[in-house]
Amino acid sequence: MNLEYPRYDNQKYYTDKYLIHILSNQLFYEKIFSSIDKALQYFNQCKDYFFVFDLPFYHIKKRYSGKDIKTLVNTNLNSIRRINKIDQLFFFIYKNRFFYKKIFDSIEKAKTNYKNVTQYAISVEPPPDFYDRNKYLKLNYELKELLEIYEVAVKGKKNNNFPIPIFWNKKNNM
Repeated sequence: MNLEYPRYDNQKYYTDKYLIHILSNQLFYEKIFSSIDKALQYFNQCKDYFFVFDLPFYHIKKRYSGKDIKTLVNTNLNSIRRINKIDQLFFFIYKNRFFYKKIFDSIEKAKTNYKNVTQYAISVEPPPDFYDRNKYLKLNYELKELLEIYEVAVKGKKNNNFPIPIFWNKKNNM
């Protein structure tokens, strides 16, 4: 397999970077999603539940109760700028959870289709909450590209830093 990802001098460079990030952090994203699901379930059962959102490379760490998570995930998008940055980050990760799950599922489908020698492709459009649409384009990825990017992400652990919401720093949109 060609392990030259992200592909330099290619329109897919930024979107490759994004996919590498998502796939290299898959376990962490899944932990966040399952914790949110548990927190909401436990909250509805009047039980205590806590989740620690920890991003050491940004020196961000916060402990959330089930009630905190329920309040946060129900935050109105128009008022998101009024809450603190860690809550904003947590909110946008949760808000885009279906996109992340789509990417994770697409890798499993690509593996299956590769074994069955069938074609497979997905369209990838990174969430605008984190990524500049002028750089991170909506692009199609074929089966081979997905599997190569997955291999780079899992084995190389490239680009592990989490993205930040785009409005945090308008000068540097990652």
